Amino acid sequence: MNPFFHAISEWTVAIVHSAYRLLVYQLYFILSNSLLLMHLFFLRLTLNNIVFFWVPLVFFIASLSAQFGLFNNPEHFSNRKNYSQYYRECLKKNWGLYFLYSLIILLILFGLKILILYQRSVMFLPFVLTSCFLLSSMLFVLLISSDSRVAQIPFKKKIEWSLLISYRLPSVTVYNSAFIGLSIFLMQYFSLAYLCFLSGVINYGVYRNLIRRFLLDLFFEEWVIE
Repeated sequence: MNPFFHAISEWTVAIVHSAYRLLVYQLYFILSNSLLLMHLFFLRLTLNNIVFFWVPLVFFIASLSAQFGLFNNPEHFSNRKNYSQYYRECLKKNWGLYFLYSLIILLILFGLKILILYQRSVMFLPFVLTSCFLLSSMLFVLLISSDSRVAQIPFKKKIEWSLLISYRLPSVTVYNSAFIGLSIFLMQYFSLAYLCFLSGVINYGVYRNLIRRFLLDLFFEEWVIE
């Protein structure tokens, strides 16, 4: 076979395989967020009902961390049973972390709606920048929590290190902020479309951005052992 056509054939197979795998991961993500989908189907997020989204957000954050684990070790999750077991383990080991960040997300959404409602333009930019930094650090801690070695890290250290990593990698944090802004916009106006069709691609983009300058193996070797 001509080398050119052989290369084209290999690329085609690789693209189809990657697209299929991403589609399966998207399906896992949808199933993990069934409760949030039900809330979004019957409720529109407002200041009056924002507290009802607390528990669904816990499962949303857990599914995001589990999806990072899928991206990092795809060979470990060949079927739905393996994924379900891993997802339950993530919830069991990190439920406190997920509850904390779900509360932070609710407070951020509440603050944004208040600022927009009362048109506090002076406070808007500092609030958005602080929120993006906190949520970017959350993405790092979710990536760390997707690894089984995270069991040896105390709760407080996870938070501290995620904040420090987010501070030390400003370019990654900026890109994370762009993904976060896009996700918030889609969740506000196209929530069902985001969860059902776009979240897999966006989450994969977030994952690729996180590991661009941050390696889990190196982190556990240099930080945890010390």
